[in-house]
Amino acid sequence: MVNENGVLLKSFGDDIYDSLAEAATEVMEEVRDYDNFSKRVHDHFYKGLREIGSWQNIAEIAFSNQRNRIMNLQQPL
Repeated sequence: MVNENGVLLKSFGDDIYDSLAEAATEVMEEVRDYDNFSKRVHDHFYKGLREIGSWQNIAEIAFSNQRNRIMNLQQPL
């Protein structure tokens, strides 16, 4: 669609991501507070998410950036 119809690709701004995060946090806190089991699941999920986030910065994101660089796949948004 970009090449054929002149569609412009754009990234969402920080304000959109901030609003999404705020809404998601509110929902997740409600789920967490439902009962003890939900709290345990929530706490384990976020512990894993923090650990995976660190790994993704090292492996996944770095790999994607380098792959895009060497294959000349980077396109400005």
